[in-house]
Amino acid sequence: MSQYLAVTNLARARSNVAAAGTLTNITRPAILCNVIITAAGTTALTFYDNASNDTSGTKLGALPATTTVGQIFSFQSPAFTGISAPGSAGTPEYVLNYSPTDIQAG
Repeated sequence: MSQYLAVTNLARARSNVAAAGTLTNITRPAILCNVIITAAGTTALTFYDNASNDTSGTKLGALPATTTVGQIFSFQSPAFTGISAPGSAGTPEYVLNYSPTDIQAG
């Protein structure tokens, strides 16, 4: 049975993450829509498909090492277990827009 995923850039939820902070609250299937930089960073940041706030799982997207305020990164990536992004010194402050969904791996 084929599955189809309708992708939209109209996120239904958002998460604000402080500079050097770790994204912690998306623990269900979702679509990583986009990320808006609200304070510049100097360290790359990778988003993963997992709900355990570590670097395991499929990579959904990444921010470059140098970001500036107002940049928007569009991903439209499905996450089957959750979205995490372990921050570290130098990672930017950002708003992550996502859409919770009931997609399943298959």
